[in-house]
Amino acid sequence: MVAAVQAEPGRPPTVAEREMDEAIWHRHTNRGPFTEEPITASVRTALADAARLEFAALRMLSAAEADTVLDLASAASAELASDVRHRIELQQWIATSSQDDGIPAGALPARPLHEPAPVRGDLTSAAPSVAAASADYELFPQLGVLTTAGDEPSDWLRAGQALQRVLLTATTHGLSASFLYQSIELRDMRGDSAPAWPWPENPQMVIRFGFGKHAAGAPRRPVDDVLTRASSTRV
Repeated sequence: MVAAVQAEPGRPPTVAEREMDEAIWHRHTNRGPFTEEPITASVRTALADAARLEFAALRMLSAAEADTVLDLASAASAELASDVRHRIELQQWIATSSQDDGIPAGALPARPLHEPAPVRGDLTSAAPSVAAASADYELFPQLGVLTTAGDEPSDWLRAGQALQRVLLTATTHGLSASFLYQSIELRDMRGDSAPAWPWPENPQMVIRFGFGKHAAGAPRRPVDDVLTRASSTRV
């Protein structure tokens, strides 16, 4: 169990909350190329504020820092792709005919023409039978790192809540987003033997933001599959 939530009568939703509720139906991961159009300072501030509301932080990376993260992610992708167990697990989740979960073939990333690219290379490696098109990805990806004060289960919960708010805020501003968390995943698998995060913070997710074309969505599990409803009878 991650959390216990008790519904109670509350105040009417604010305009911003209504906008985020509407964004739920439009948001999905976009693994395609983005344009080079920069994100404005006001939108960057809105994204950082969204994370802060959930007691997390979103730090947009400089160009030099983004290059470092791309190198880390590329090396992690190669190592993960060579891990047989990891590849088998991915194959169970991608390019499947499931209507309930997983990543359909149409939502997989294009094969980048240049490396390192701001996409997960281990996804395409795990689906060699999918004829993915090749594409040029942006030369200067706009990356943000979502961080928490610690790295305990309570921090993971805060990170998940912050990620939800950040992604919905991005959607309301017309931004697309995908994830570049290979190095974090490798750390979770390898522990101290994995390459360390090069800055003094606790990274929970690396997010790539930008403006992209419409991308195929992925199925969503029914609410009853992820939510256990307790009896309404009170003791």
